[in-house]
Amino acid sequence: MDIPMDREAYESEVRKKISWFERAVDGLTSHDERTDMTNRLLIELIKQVSTLTGLQLIERKNPDLIDSQVKRVKVAGTAEQLPDITIPYDHEVTIKALSTNAGIVYVGNSKLAAEDTTKSFPLTSGGSVEYKIRNLKQLWVNVTVSDEGIVWTVEQNKREEI
Repeated sequence: MDIPMDREAYESEVRKKISWFERAVDGLTSHDERTDMTNRLLIELIKQVSTLTGLQLIERKNPDLIDSQVKRVKVAGTAEQLPDITIPYDHEVTIKALSTNAGIVYVGNSKLAAEDTTKSFPLTSGGSVEYKIRNLKQLWVNVTVSDEGIVWTVEQNKREEI
């Protein structure tokens, strides 16, 4: 840009530049506002369609809590069942062999499977596996060294107090 010779020409040039910048910023701001309004209208429309059709909307939220627990198997070679814990839909439970384990942990879907090394999943110290199952009690754990085990963790929804 050439520098104008007089003050009026300079101010006119600055106003043009500021005007362009303000229009650009206004355009971006109004775009955000239009997007927000469109989203609100779509949500309202979905609610109205749900009401008219009798279909129930299901709100999917992330779980509120993380539940974890250590499970040690008392006697090597005798599989033990994991606790009765529901796993939320579309979430996984992570099973991790304790880092202090000297032996191997076997994870199976039954007592017999966990006690059969050809039908169970082996984990060495610190190893992990994830399962998409409905309930933790579907899994059994066996160890080659007594009092070794796993830690499990799963996201959970808030439990209601009774």
